Amino acid sequence: MIFGDFKCSSYIAVQTISPEETDGNGYDLCRFINGEIYHATALIGQIRNEMTEFHVELKEWQKILFQAGGDLYKTGNFTVDGEKIRFLTDWLTHLQATIEQPKGFVLPFGHHLNPVFHQLSAIATQAERWYVQTSRLMPLSHGVRLVLYLTSQIAFLLSVYVNDTYGFEHEFVYE
Repeated sequence: MIFGDFKCSSYIAVQTISPEETDGNGYDLCRFINGEIYHATALIGQIRNEMTEFHVELKEWQKILFQAGGDLYKTGNFTVDGEKIRFLTDWLTHLQATIEQPKGFVLPFGHHLNPVFHQLSAIATQAERWYVQTSRLMPLSHGVRLVLYLTSQIAFLLSVYVNDTYGFEHEFVYE
């Protein structure tokens, strides 16, 4: 977990909280996770406006993420169930089979959606880290963590896809 003050860059705003500022039961951390989830749903909305080839998948992904945010505050009858996780897992498997994965760290560059996908992946990864911290304080739906993990993985593959599809070279830090 990151401790300190509010930090902001041109790509992602990260809210942080110190241990003294928490309510002690995880609800403050749930609010941060929820904020990142809603940030992620907004990014998918932006992507949906421009990426028609995955319109159905993007719409369902956005809906599942939104529902995952609501599941943070439930103790049962979760909205994100096995069917929704299976949808994301199947889509990830399809993308892994059809997109050649680079052999190095890809910089967020190229097609204008590439940095948006990198931002989405970073947001999901941060929210997953907060989930782990929060789950030490209170019980949470495991489906939320799976959705965050799958979001990070799918977003990365789609960042590679947009550069490959629209003819941009990948720039690597390490090859």
